[in-house]
Amino acid sequence: MNPRDAVRRFLAPSPRRLVGILFAAVFVFLGAAVLRPFGAREGEWRVSRGSLEESVPFAGTLLPETSDVYGVEVPGLEMKLVFLAEEGSLVAPGDVVLRFDDAPFRREEAAARARVTELTEESAQARFALDAGKAGSATEADEATRSAEAAERERDALLAVRRDLALEESRNDLDEKERDAREAKERLESLTPFLAKGYVSRDEFRTAEARRDRAEAELGLARRRHEALVVRTLPDLVKEKTGEADARRRRVSSSAQKAAAQAGQQEAGYRLALARLAEARRQLDEASRRAASCEVRAKSSGLVVYGEVFDKTGVKRKVRAGDGVFSGTPVLLLPDLSRFLVEASVPETELFRLAAGQTAELRLDAFPDRVLEGTVRSVGSLSGDASAATRRFPLRISVREADPRFRPGMSVRGSVRGSRVADALLLPIEAVRRDAKGAHCFVARRFLAPERRELVLGHANAQSVEVTSGLHEGERVLLGEPDAR
Repeated sequence: MNPRDAVRRFLAPSPRRLVGILFAAVFVFLGAAVLRPFGAREGEWRVSRGSLEESVPFAGTLLPETSDVYGVEVPGLEMKLVFLAEEGSLVAPGDVVLRFDDAPFRREEAAARARVTELTEESAQARFALDAGKAGSATEADEATRSAEAAERERDALLAVRRDLALEESRNDLDEKERDAREAKERLESLTPFLAKGYVSRDEFRTAEARRDRAEAELGLARRRHEALVVRTLPDLVKEKTGEADARRRRVSSSAQKAAAQAGQQEAGYRLALARLAEARRQLDEASRRAASCEVRAKSSGLVVYGEVFDKTGVKRKVRAGDGVFSGTPVLLLPDLSRFLVEASVPETELFRLAAGQTAELRLDAFPDRVLEGTVRSVGSLSGDASAATRRFPLRISVREADPRFRPGMSVRGSVRGSRVADALLLPIEAVRRDAKGAHCFVARRFLAPERRELVLGHANAQSVEVTSGLHEGERVLLGEPDAR
């Protein structure tokens, strides 16, 4: 048979040959289907091993660590706002950020200053009166003391010298009168015999009688004077001088008491003047402090953010110049742009993965290409959501970097780094299902329906989870529900 006939015969086989060829093709197809590798198809995932770095994703808001609040510093008063630093501007320490109308306080300050001047003069006069009163009282006390001492010296002199001298003089005078009376009597008696003989004239005798009588009379008077001096005159004089000295000494005490009372009154007046002056000065200082507080300066650098108030119609709006504000109203906020933190929240199922001090990676929506690092500062112990199904807990993260372009309120996304597992059986998060019985997945089977497999999970991050029990390496799991395939 030539080659041409052979080709023609192959291209036009007999029916029997056609049946054989058909069976051979079916056999080859079935063999290929059985023997081809059992690889993952679309919507499936082959379980494999790899390293896993645990992380907890979060989304939050960028906030300054510290933010100074400025407003009215005088309690209980409404003050008119006349100047605000431009919102959004950066200010340095010492820059004026607010200014209120200080006219009422300046008037108070002027009145208080005039009052201080008046009371300063009044206190000076009170001090002068006190000093003059003390000087006058001292002079009066000295004079009274000298007068009392003079009376005492006079009394002492009377007792020590004058009394004895007066007694001695009176006694000498009495002795002299007795001697004169005795001599006059003896003279008269000596003349009596001669009168009868006529040797003495009657006139001479009468003269001698008269002299005797006068001497006796003078003696009687001298005796009465001496008795009076001893019994009454000298005791009365001593008593008088003693009483006068005592009276003057009492006047000294009385003068001292009077001077002390006057000095006390003057001292009280002076102290009252000083107290009123101190109060006036305190009021002046307070008025000056209030006037000075109308100009508010930044205590630190930061970004100017206006506070909000309710206008007369009840609409909440930003503050502006001309508004009247009370103490306690946050007129202006000055967040510090040198230190930021992130306030976020995480579900309660992730709390066991978090602890203070862990490192976090952050991205700001405004700067998506920039990766920032942070440190977990605290994990809240109280939930901010009362719903058990959506209960979340606050998370605070300190940002390690700062940028003048960062602004409070920017949206932040990131994750907190946890422990690292070098050789873990990994499964995508989307393959894990949860219900009342716990975590599970669906394993794909050849020629059979997917099998539900209960799982025990370990570490996890935003993409994968570690399977510690329930799966084997190489098994295929569904990424969706079984009825979705």
